[in-house]
Amino acid sequence: MESIIDLMKKSAKIESNDTLAGILKNKSREIPKSNSSPPEYFFLTSVCDPYKEYIIQKFPENNFEKLSEKDFIVGRKLHSFADRWFKGMDEFVSSESILDGFYLGIKAKGRIDARIGNSIVELKTKHVLPQTAEEILLLNGRDIEQLAFYTVLDPLRPKINFLVFMTQNLPYQFKVFKLEVKDHDKIEEILKKRINNLRGVLFGKNDPLTLGKCRYCFLECNIKKSGKCNPELLKDIGCEVKDYITLFEDLSFKDELEKSIKSLSGNFDFYSIFNILAPRKFFNKHIKDLEDTPYTSNFEEQQNQDYFDHLIYNLDLFKLDKMDLKDIPEPVIDKIYFPKKSWLKIRDLGDPKGKIIPFIAHSSPSKYNRVLQSPSDYKVAELGISLLIHGKTKGLILMFYPNLENQFKVFEVTFNFDPICKQRINEIIKILEDKNNDNFKKLPECPSYIHKDCAYKKECSN
Repeated sequence: MESIIDLMKKSAKIESNDTLAGILKNKSREIPKSNSSPPEYFFLTSVCDPYKEYIIQKFPENNFEKLSEKDFIVGRKLHSFADRWFKGMDEFVSSESILDGFYLGIKAKGRIDARIGNSIVELKTKHVLPQTAEEILLLNGRDIEQLAFYTVLDPLRPKINFLVFMTQNLPYQFKVFKLEVKDHDKIEEILKKRINNLRGVLFGKNDPLTLGKCRYCFLECNIKKSGKCNPELLKDIGCEVKDYITLFEDLSFKDELEKSIKSLSGNFDFYSIFNILAPRKFFNKHIKDLEDTPYTSNFEEQQNQDYFDHLIYNLDLFKLDKMDLKDIPEPVIDKIYFPKKSWLKIRDLGDPKGKIIPFIAHSSPSKYNRVLQSPSDYKVAELGISLLIHGKTKGLILMFYPNLENQFKVFEVTFNFDPICKQRINEIIKILEDKNNDNFKKLPECPSYIHKDCAYKKECSN
């Protein structure tokens, strides 16, 4: 089967748009990128359990015993299920999104489970569901703090957010609590104070006892057995943000979530563009249920992408009003997801009122000047699919090259789609939907850049 990437490449006409590239360059002068090395920072989960982080840093040779490796695997798989369920909700925006405090002056970053509308959603799997807000405040203060801290890492500072608790065994049961933030500034103060104290302890300036007891202190802990921790000397932290939030059960969100679960009925409601361009990887991971290579992000590359995203969404060009959003067409292939935030209104002398078109934006770590001439075949295909599924033929690829003197390029791509493009996409979706292992080799190979570290090399070559 000829790959979608090759088909899209044949269909594309690519031109540079120096006007838009110049607008991005001018905006970058208003919002300069830091050229300093990445600051010391903590993952937000570490800040929510500071004494545990201290022990991990101080005694790296003594790993904490996992309470249950099985629980860890089950929890990871349930988060994968929940990712699908959240995507099926009406106001789904994104999942597994990074929040980085770099541009807010907060030395912490984290990855949220989902964003529904303007709200952050955090999922927690439990053997036994908490029943009341009071019980969560008493026993699950870490979970509340994590969600509250996320809201101050988010430049939008969402007021209404959701904490979803889920059982680890079938039949899955849920409890959903709405977390309403009353004072973001106070929560930010607590977060910064905790980060500074943890840094002070790790640099030997502060007393480790000020960090408080581990949030999940348990009897058989090997650190405790070794005598490197004396929990009797440590105080329970409690939920330090409790005075600045309100927490109460939310049945409407729970109903929407259960409706999404029911509608999926064992099938993927939709696929990402990456799933279509790398269908064998998707098949191995989600249908054959084979273990994938763990994802590790590069801090500097992620920082550059965050900067580029921040730059783009600070341009009036990319700010669509409610009427503009109504002009975004419904997909003609409704099994593929493309976010509504990835559209802009472009104006020119030929069309001063403007038209709504999709775009993709990418920060490239390349150090080779030849990449400035044209976007990669993969990016062309990514844009092509986003256009095809919405019945459009023209879109933009926005590129940032931090290792090439912080240059910006905008490529205007017009497609003359061969009918086989749509047919090929539908064939891939059908194979993924049928879940028949006999059809695996009918899927096109994944893009070449995936091959190097792919966990499924042997599976594909057999």
